[in-house]
Amino acid sequence: MGPPWSTRQNDYFISEENVGDSEDGRGATLFYSPHCDFDEKALREARLGRVDLCITPLTTVRLLSYPLLRGGIDGAKVRSVLLVMQLLPDCYAAT
Repeated sequence: MGPPWSTRQNDYFISEENVGDSEDGRGATLFYSPHCDFDEKALREARLGRVDLCITPLTTVRLLSYPLLRGGIDGAKVRSVLLVMQLLPDCYAAT
C-alpha cells in the first residue's frame, strides 16, 4: 500500500567491481534514498565505506503531519554515516 500504512524499504546501493585503472582499485559507488527513510543501524553494520555519490532529499516534505520526504536532519545523518563524497539533491524534494 505505501506510507503511512507501511514502512518504506527502497534505498539502493550500486557499486562498480573490478576496476583496475582507479588509484585505489575500487569502482564508483552510488547510494540512492528517494525518501531518506533509512535504518541507520543497518547502514552502519553494512560497512559500505566511502560513497562517491549520494542522491537524497535535502528538505523534509510533509502531508499533514506525515513526512513524505525526510531531508534536513535525516539527510545530514545519512551523508555522515556513509562518508559521502558528493551529494546530488533529489529533484522531487524541491516540488
